[in-house]
Amino acid sequence: MNQIAQDIRNVEISLETAKANIALDDAVSRLYANKDFQAVILQGYFRDEAVRVVSARSNPCVYMEQNAGQAKMIEDIITSVGGLQQYFITTKLLADQSRQAMVADEETHSELMQEHLDVDTV
Repeated sequence: MNQIAQDIRNVEISLETAKANIALDDAVSRLYANKDFQAVILQGYFRDEAVRVVSARSNPCVYMEQNAGQAKMIEDIITSVGGLQQYFITTKLLADQSRQAMVADEETHSELMQEHLDVDTV
């Protein structure tokens, strides 16, 4: 495979990745608009459950009375709430970056395709 063909393939892979990032963000956006998702995840998990476990963790009387397994479970829930929220934030950031990169990648792809055609006709 010549260098131009390899460059074209690399840009195509970048475009495919960008499209996948955008599609994932679109799916997350649809979830956020869903009333059940809002009730279960946004309100129930991110708000209510987060408040419950952080309150349990921050109350020395409650936290000290728990065994090591229960204390670890509280820490794990706190970590999982933050992790899922971070996942959604990262999904949005990657999609935003992908939308910007796609413009340049599409232009580069067109230029490389034209260069490839020019080389093949010589």
